[in-house]
Amino acid sequence: MEYGKDIFLTYTSNLSSSTDTVYACQDRKDDVKAGVHSTAVLFGDYVSAFLNMNAVLFVSLLVVVGIINEQGPLYYAISCMGTACWLLWQSLNLELDNPASCWSKFFYIPFACIIAHGWVPQMPLWATVDLDG
Repeated sequence: MEYGKDIFLTYTSNLSSSTDTVYACQDRKDDVKAGVHSTAVLFGDYVSAFLNMNAVLFVSLLVVVGIINEQGPLYYAISCMGTACWLLWQSLNLELDNPASCWSKFFYIPFACIIAHGWVPQMPLWATVDLDG
């Protein structure tokens, strides 16, 4: 795949930045006092918008990968829509000023990957990655 490496790198950086931001929201007030420049502090009141943008990008990349690999309706129904629904639920239930809420959402972020890739065995992530080219 010509675009596999770019999609893989964008996908993983997107997931890690979202995960880090949700984790950092647990102690955002302490970060400000200590002078730590986390993404939660950087985006301030726009953390939700940043996370939602990342969720849209994440699902969009799943769709692009599905198109490149000529996936069928099951892939789009489970991997793409299932992940979109999961991320929407996460977004609607995340309380950024509540450390317990941030921790629980941080803990469950990897389930988006399970939905996206674990339920459709004919579509493993590594099938889209050409790390040599």
